[in-house]
Amino acid sequence: MKSRINKLEAHLFVNNKLETRGFISNYIPLSKIFCLVGKRPQIKGHRELKYSILSDGMDTPIILLDNNEWNYTMSIRQVKKEWISNYQSHYDYIAYSGNQRLEIAKELEFSKISCVVAEDVHWAHAIHLILNKGSIEHTLS
Repeated sequence: MKSRINKLEAHLFVNNKLETRGFISNYIPLSKIFCLVGKRPQIKGHRELKYSILSDGMDTPIILLDNNEWNYTMSIRQVKKEWISNYQSHYDYIAYSGNQRLEIAKELEFSKISCVVAEDVHWAHAIHLILNKGSIEHTLS
């Protein structure tokens, strides 16, 4: 499943200095991604999102982190406990954002999905803010 955005820049203060990094969306196999938020088909709006993706495509890439317990712990901080999946170490990546779109991609039997891999939760959050604001430099395809 391909996103319309395949290139973006994010900004983050690191050691009191503003850093800018470019990120490029890549296809990652769904089998390598751990959805830390489960039960997405039960959430209101799931069917509407599914049909939107089928008719219009996916707007933004999924944001991933390397799969380790620290990234898992940091990623679930503001997730309702009843939605959190238990940590599983055998995946390569954790979905920082886009868990519902990942579930939809699985339902639709896609094998790969457009993703951006962030080095830590701080960069993942910066990417998330840019993608949600819509104020990005990107290439449409």
